[in-house]
Amino acid sequence: MSLTVLIVDDSPAMRWFLRRVLMLCDIPTSCIREAADGLEAFQLLRQQAADLIIADINMPNMNGEQFLRRIAADEQLRRVPVIILSADASEARTRQMLSLGAHRCLSKPISPEAFRQQLEEFLDAQNPC
Repeated sequence: MSLTVLIVDDSPAMRWFLRRVLMLCDIPTSCIREAADGLEAFQLLRQQAADLIIADINMPNMNGEQFLRRIAADEQLRRVPVIILSADASEARTRQMLSLGAHRCLSKPISPEAFRQQLEEFLDAQNPC
């Protein structure tokens, strides 16, 4: 299965890092798209669906919390898994993000190896053989 992935983060360096790790993970991706905030991401999702979203919380225009709420309210998008990757990873914030529909919350900074492991575990759990 080849995935369309949307990376949502206001940091160009973090988007580059995540894109690079995805490409090196041997996870089959057909398309990796990027957005600088939730508003841009939502607009991209209206143009082309995604199989997986990796999003930050603290972003301008539409933050990760607002983005998750908007996705949850959209019948077509609410089934798309969202992994939150944020420096704001307190226990309370993680619970909140999961209650809003995030499928997993990861803490920044994260090493390429740790991100790869978490991503592979997540994808394995989503597609058990």
